[in-house]
Amino acid sequence: MTGVDISPFFSREALGECDLVLGDLRRLPLKDGVFSKAWSLDVFEHLSPQALREVLAEAHRVLADDGQLFVYTHVRKNGWVAGGVRLVNRFAHFCERVGLIDLRQERLRKSDHLNPLRDYEDLRRLLDDCHFELERITYYTPVVGAFVENVLVRMGERFMTRKLAGNGSASNGTDPARVARSTAKARIRQRGGLYVSLRALTAVMKIDLLLFGRIQSGPFFAVLRKKGPGPQAAGPGRASEALGPRPEAQGPASEARGPRPQA
Repeated sequence: MTGVDISPFFSREALGECDLVLGDLRRLPLKDGVFSKAWSLDVFEHLSPQALREVLAEAHRVLADDGQLFVYTHVRKNGWVAGGVRLVNRFAHFCERVGLIDLRQERLRKSDHLNPLRDYEDLRRLLDDCHFELERITYYTPVVGAFVENVLVRMGERFMTRKLAGNGSASNGTDPARVARSTAKARIRQRGGLYVSLRALTAVMKIDLLLFGRIQSGPFFAVLRKKGPGPQAAGPGRASEALGPRPEAQGPASEARGPRPQA
């Protein structure tokens, strides 16, 4: 498995489990046609329309014939079911106002969204131009997911932050929220009660797919299949000969942003 990110802040877990390459998704330092599968999670919405075309051109280049690209992103046009998410978000903002949760990091995470895809017609035109076929799509309207992620998990994080700040565990100017997240990660690795609870919450979040997976809305999961010769990636210095993956890394290639240590 090979992961690619433009930022050097790879997590320790990722460093220990796969080959990681520091590179630009628009000019991948990988050989042509070496991967049968690739994925991109929460990346496309951070790109301009031109950058998205360049990323798809590079994905097309490094995929073998008939290769697949799995993506999670969204279009700007939402469906009616997104009203449920807006209600949950309003409740989350109320909880923040009364001091139950802290949504600053969530706002920061979304602050650089460019959202280049207008709607699904725009998506299909783009895929056709970039020589990909939309093989499968599942819509994801996270009503339950938003409540779990933006309310329940944030409440747990807030509780741990206050507990650490109260007993002095976060000293010497260290951000208590960052210490709380690091502590939670360590407890999750122990596979104890917190790990089991989060696995259960993850299973509950799948309800959104069961209830709303066929209802067209903004966010979606999709499998794209490479078809025919693709466009050349824009810009100088195509990286097709720059670096080949290690022999054992010719399976899936991750195009998702690597998690940050402070996240």
